Amino acid sequence: RLSRFLKDFPTNEHASHLQYGLPALSLVSHSSLITAIANDLDGDLIFAQQIWAMGKANDVLLAISTSGNSENILLAAKTARAKNIAVIGLTGAGGGKLAPQCGRALCNSPSPAQLSGRCTVFQRHSPAA
Repeated sequence: RLSRFLKDFPTNEHASHLQYGLPALSLVSHSSLITAIANDLDGDLIFAQQIWAMGKANDVLLAISTSGNSENILLAAKTARAKNIAVIGLTGAGGGKLAPQCGRALCNSPSPAQLSGRCTVFQRHSPAA
């Protein structure tokens, strides 16, 4: 696909500045979609429904919950597992109910809410093809 794009692009000058990226979706950014799901289904399903509709096997869900007990996050993790989507959890101390739903759970003590200004960043580098 990229080779066709480069061929059809008006000049390779612009195409040479493009970079590869890691496809990612924020499940909290689509306010209209979240409102529709909450109104038509249930507020606890706002993330699970998006994962059910858009998630594919071998995707990765990063589930963040201070307590590890947020129902909407738990349902998202369960839905992801049902679709063969890996689940990484970032929770407060103990991990709550979320930890057992995760392939990998990172449990901070104290809770993430108490770690003002500190953040764990996950980065994946893929070789350019």
